[in-house]
Amino acid sequence: MRLGAWEPAEQAAIQLINVIGGKSGRHAEARAWARHAEAVAVHAVDPQRLTESMRLSALAEVEYAAGDIPSALAGFESALRLTEAALGIEHRWWRTRSTMWR
Repeated sequence: MRLGAWEPAEQAAIQLINVIGGKSGRHAEARAWARHAEAVAVHAVDPQRLTESMRLSALAEVEYAAGDIPSALAGFESALRLTEAALGIEHRWWRTRSTMWR
């Protein structure tokens, strides 16, 4: 893959997690896309780890929909920690997500 293409590939994989797992209910396939997103992330630039937070959140949504509440909760908490570290607790985006997940 050419330089600079990793980030869009990672974003596309994360979107597929949401569409396939959350909206279509195909949880196993969504988990596979989460693994693809994680593999691509090694090459993508994400210094604040916000994209990783999005991936973890998307996967947590899939786990929740699949009925695996402990895994969903762990994923949401990990995503929240990454977002808090990147943006701080005063950031509007963080406050919205932390209210949803707590």
